[in-house]
Amino acid sequence: MKNKIYISYLSFFLAFSILLSTIVYFLGIYYNDNIEKFFKNEVKLITELKIENLNNEIQLSTNILNSLKTNTSFLSYINNNSKNNKQYSINLFLSLLNSNKNIYQLRYLDSSGNEKIRIDLNDTSNTGRIIPDIDLQNKSDRYYFINTKNLKEHQIFLSNLDLNIEHGKIEKPIRPMLRISTPIYSNNIFQGIIIINLGMKHILENFINSNIFNFSIFDDNGYILYNTEKKHIFSKYLEKDKFTIQSLYNKNINELISNKYKNIYSRELYYTKYIKNENLYIIAEPNKIFKNNILNEQKQYSIYFSIILFVLSFPLAFIISIYPAKMELKLQNLSITDNLTKTFNRLKIDSILEKELYNAKRYETNFSIIIADIDKFKNINDSYGHQIGDSVLKEFSHLLSTNIRQTDYLGRWGGEEFIIICPNTTIDYTYELAEKLRKIIEKFNFKTVKKVTASFGVSSYSMGDDIHSLIYKSDMALYESKENGRNRVTKKN
Repeated sequence: MKNKIYISYLSFFLAFSILLSTIVYFLGIYYNDNIEKFFKNEVKLITELKIENLNNEIQLSTNILNSLKTNTSFLSYINNNSKNNKQYSINLFLSLLNSNKNIYQLRYLDSSGNEKIRIDLNDTSNTGRIIPDIDLQNKSDRYYFINTKNLKEHQIFLSNLDLNIEHGKIEKPIRPMLRISTPIYSNNIFQGIIIINLGMKHILENFINSNIFNFSIFDDNGYILYNTEKKHIFSKYLEKDKFTIQSLYNKNINELISNKYKNIYSRELYYTKYIKNENLYIIAEPNKIFKNNILNEQKQYSIYFSIILFVLSFPLAFIISIYPAKMELKLQNLSITDNLTKTFNRLKIDSILEKELYNAKRYETNFSIIIADIDKFKNINDSYGHQIGDSVLKEFSHLLSTNIRQTDYLGRWGGEEFIIICPNTTIDYTYELAEKLRKIIEKFNFKTVKKVTASFGVSSYSMGDDIHSLIYKSDMALYESKENGRNRVTKKN
C-alpha cells in the first residue's frame, strides 16, 4: 500500500515537475519575445525622433542661409562693396548667430575663398563675436568651399561631420562641426558662398543620450565618429589606427546596415534632399546593463513562479497575467523618464506636445508652455563640479514639480533647461505661474551653492502654430530674459 502511495505521489510529482518546467520554459520564450519587441519598437521611436530633431536643426540653418541670399542690403554689399551695407550685413550675421545657440560660426566667403564676414560664438558669453579683418583667412583649398562653388544657385551642401580646423590645425579641445553652405550668384556670376558651422557637440550628446541603448554614429567607410561610450570618437582624424564599426562588431558595413542581426539596429541620419559629402548612419545596441537587469528580473520572477506553482496553482493564472503588464509599465516608465531628475524626458514631452496641439486644434482649447533655464549653470559646474551641478538640477526640478498644478507636465528639455506644459491656460496665467516659480527659486537656499536664479520664456498656442513655432516663441522669450539681465520672465504670444 505504502509503495503504491509512494509511486502515485512520485508519478504525480514527476508529472507536475514536467508541467512546471514546460510552463517556465514557455514563459522564458514569451518574456524574451516581449523584450525583443520592446527594443525594436523603442529603437524605432527614439531614432526617428532624434533624426527628426537633427534634420530640423539643419533645416533651421538652411532657412537662415536662404534668408541671407534674399536680403537686399547684403546683396548690395556683395555687388558694390558698400561700407554701410557691410556694417549692416555684419550686424545681420551677428543677430542671426545669436538667435540659434547651436550655430558656432556664420561666414561669407568671396569667390576667391577669402573670408569677408565672420561671426564666431564666444564660449564664455555664449554670444556672437565679430572677427576683425586682420584675423580673416583664405579657405579656397577647403573641400566645403570647392564643393559649394560648383553647386547650382538653390542647392544646399552638407559637409562631413568632422572637427573644426583653424590655421591648418585641428582645434583643441576638439569641436565637432557640420557645415551647411550655399553658393551666391549675381547676374549668373558666382560671388562666393555663405556657410554655417553648426556646433554638433550638444546635438551629438542629445543624440546618444539614452538609458536603453548604446548608440554609435559612423560614416560610409565605417569610421566611428561618436558613440555612447566615447571611445575612438573621430578616430579617422585623431588616431593612427583608425577605429571602425567593423572592428567593433566583426561584420562588414553592408551587413550592419541591412538590419539582419538580432539586437543591432541601424538607420541613415540625413534626409535625401541635400547635396552630401558623406552618408552618416546610426547604429543602436541595447545597453548591456539595462538588458541584464531585465533578464535578471525575468530569472527572479521565473523562480518565484516555480515556488508559487508548487504552493498555489489556481492564483498562478492571475499572477502570470498581471506580471507582463507590470513589466511593460516599468519599461515604459524607464523610457519616458529623465534618469537624473525623474521628470519626463524629451521623448515623452514631444508626445505630450503633439497631444495638446491636436486637442487645441480640434476642440479650440488653449495651452501654454514655459521654458526655464538655470542662470550661469556652467559656472556652477566649473566652480563646484558636476556632482554638485547634478544636485542643483535635482533640487531645481523638485521646486518646479511641487509648485505647478497636477494637470501640468514637467520635463527636462536638455542640459539645464526644463519645460512645463500647461493645458487649458492663457498666456497671462502662465506668465504669473512662471513669475511665482522664479521667486520661489530666487528665495530658496540650495544645499551647497545656496543661491541660484533662473530665466523663463513663456508662450501660448495661437491659431496656425505648430510645435516648432511654439517652442521658437518660448526660446525667443527666454533669450530676451537672458539678454535683459537674467532672473526674469518674458512672454511671447
